[in-house]
Amino acid sequence: MTVVEITDVRLFPLDPEVFVGGNLDAPTVAHHSPGYSVKFGGWVLARDTPIEKILVRDGNLPIANRSLDISRPDVTASFPDFADAMSGFEFDIDTLMVPEQFTLNLIILLEDERRFPFAEVVGRRASFHIPYTPHYSPISMLGLPRSGTTLLMRYLGAHPRVIHVPRYPYEMIGLNYWLHLFRVLTASADHQRSSHPNTFLKDEHFIGHHPHFTDVYDPVLAQWFREQYIPDIAALALRSLDGVYRAMAVAQDKMDAVWFAEKVSSVPSFGLQWTFYPRARSVFIVRDVRDQFCSHLAFSRKRDLFGFNYDQTSEREYFLKVYWRMMSNYHQWKQHPDSVHMLRYEDLILKPFETLTTMFGALGLDNDSSLIQKIHDVGEADPTELASHRTTESVAASIGRWKRELSREQIALFEEIFGDLLTEFGYEV
Repeated sequence: MTVVEITDVRLFPLDPEVFVGGNLDAPTVAHHSPGYSVKFGGWVLARDTPIEKILVRDGNLPIANRSLDISRPDVTASFPDFADAMSGFEFDIDTLMVPEQFTLNLIILLEDERRFPFAEVVGRRASFHIPYTPHYSPISMLGLPRSGTTLLMRYLGAHPRVIHVPRYPYEMIGLNYWLHLFRVLTASADHQRSSHPNTFLKDEHFIGHHPHFTDVYDPVLAQWFREQYIPDIAALALRSLDGVYRAMAVAQDKMDAVWFAEKVSSVPSFGLQWTFYPRARSVFIVRDVRDQFCSHLAFSRKRDLFGFNYDQTSEREYFLKVYWRMMSNYHQWKQHPDSVHMLRYEDLILKPFETLTTMFGALGLDNDSSLIQKIHDVGEADPTELASHRTTESVAASIGRWKRELSREQIALFEEIFGDLLTEFGYEV
């Protein structure tokens, strides 16, 4: 039985000034896999700047990041001047993380954050039936830190049809947890990086891929894993999330609620949201990234911490990391335009009633004016909590702060990296 078929493989030419050469050896066109995992393998040699990772992306959604960790004697024989370089890679990709019709992009990431397209792999995988229909569906919040996600979560949780965990800063990650659990438990056995059949019982703190989910033992067992085990783990995840939010619905007296709201990250398992929840919705909140950066620095100083390793890298490298994280969220918006609603932080602050009315309408939720007034009042009801979160004297002062706080060099770097996105989102460049 064919579970995955590769229908096209395209290798992109590499810049000869940057690379010595490279090739994708696997998969090949017409490759058929009896399981959901597909083996990828090949090699790449760079001239001067070391290669950090091989990235695998579904659009801009990260699927895998892998190092060059295999010695290739055949490559060394052809390029003896690079005899000390690790040039090979080999890893499995779990196609349960991608749509049934998929296009995966392989990208070479250099240590200086430059990225180069390497290959494109097109294929299709078999669907699977989940023996459970969830009662609650997610409204997932996509946004960078310091972009208004905390305020927006307060508004979402104030709607009578939406449940959330009402604890500041609203970062209960049940959805991400259970989707990640599904990803780990249903991946094919990897005795080198994950659970080993001879040693997994010795580790009381972690569990990884099922060590017997492989064709090596018995084809009947492998078929059971694909046809029964995978759907059952999916049902476990959905049933558990329903249980959590059913308990929250009782506690919040929201027995008519059918949605739950969570902040999420565009990690490999996030794509499963669209497979598990046909009614899923997302809100993609954006903020002028220059203001977001100023807010992030001020909040870090306020809490005496630094995120994103800002203090451990150059500004260009830091901005590029933020850019690609934003692009993962952007990709979800573009790939699911009917299910992802985009709004701007600035509109939420300056035009809250209009912005909330439009958002709840786009989500298919009640949005009459009296309800929006109540939601707005609840969202603004705890000034002490919000004050601890702010980094300016007023919320209005947080808009356009980059003009006061950034150097000309920083502004130019933002425009170089984020210029097209800033323009598309309607910001001054």
